[in-house]
Amino acid sequence: MTFAFNIIQAQLAGMDCNGNTYFCVDSDNYQICSDLPEGRTETTDTTTYPCPPDLFCDNSGRAECDSSTRPATNMEPVDETLPNPSQSETPSETSAEADQAPEEPSSTTTTPLFSCKEAGRFPDSTSCHNYYICLQLPLGLSQIHTNCLFGMAFDPITLRCSSDQSSCQTDSFCTDEGVFPDLSDRSGYFRCTWNGSGYEKYHMKCGLGQRFNEAQGRCTLFGLRAGGAEQSESPMRDFMRVPGRGGYN
Repeated sequence: MTFAFNIIQAQLAGMDCNGNTYFCVDSDNYQICSDLPEGRTETTDTTTYPCPPDLFCDNSGRAECDSSTRPATNMEPVDETLPNPSQSETPSETSAEADQAPEEPSSTTTTPLFSCKEAGRFPDSTSCHNYYICLQLPLGLSQIHTNCLFGMAFDPITLRCSSDQSSCQTDSFCTDEGVFPDLSDRSGYFRCTWNGSGYEKYHMKCGLGQRFNEAQGRCTLFGLRAGGAEQSESPMRDFMRVPGRGGYN
């Protein structure tokens, strides 16, 4: 069996995507675009991705590869030969912007906390500044874990990075990092962490038979005083009695 692949012409980072989340290299291939302040978007690396079979990329579409027909106004497929870098033309606008290009966002391809079920963008439950991109490629879904640039936060409603930090889970309960008791649940406590722009609050539960010990800042066996000593009237005391001469010790 023989497979035929088009050789994709090398692309530049820093291409203006006109506010879109993708940029069509041609009808069959595209690049991912990152959100910038003031609603701008641009490519931050040179990676290109192929569309699934029978789907095409259109820069006027709502998402990458969402067209079932090849766009008549889209650019022609690229040549199947790589250009000579010494002869390629460099856009005059990129020389002034190259030094100001944002750092490429860190990315990984897998993570145990999230798994792509469909194409799209999805928030990272562990950080409001990170998000997942699920791409529908010819061989199946591909997962990218990346972060918003310039300290922006990922908005789970618009599915875009924004300077508005309200999408970060913050709470007035937290004024400092650490663990704090849940006054309504003696077996629970809160963990407060700083995300760079505000505090995030997480509710935690102690294990079976444990309660949160505020003095020690951790869960301890039920029946211990705050300092760790056994309470005189506690289920643990009765549980630990053993038979001896004259009754129980």
